[in-house]
Amino acid sequence: MKKGTYIILIKLNKDSNIKIGALGNIEFEKDYYTYIGSAFGPGGFKRIERHKNVSNGDNKSIRWHIDYLNSHPDTEVVEVKKFPEKKIECKLAEELGGKSIANFGSSDCKCDSHLKYFKDKIKLSNIIN
Repeated sequence: MKKGTYIILIKLNKDSNIKIGALGNIEFEKDYYTYIGSAFGPGGFKRIERHKNVSNGDNKSIRWHIDYLNSHPDTEVVEVKKFPEKKIECKLAEELGGKSIANFGSSDCKCDSHLKYFKDKIKLSNIIN
């Protein structure tokens, strides 16, 4: 079973106010978001398929912050980048740039956020590729 760190590129098609669990309602601007996650649990990178299934409506189980965003009807998973066998989730979250969405996906570490906002997909693609 492959494990590692991953980045999910999500497109939000319009400005939206979305309730994100205990974080409450957050105003999200349309355009692109990167979610940096780790897949070192028993399922490994199968977690990515779960995220995609929440996004396309095939899985209604809301468990993590990213599920609240992904389950919104105006979001779509655009791209995924995997880093097999590398524990670099917090390093990527720190170095990726973009605008941090405070406390998103980082309740089990000291990072300010694991979700970053980008207005420019071309600049973002150069960063994650």
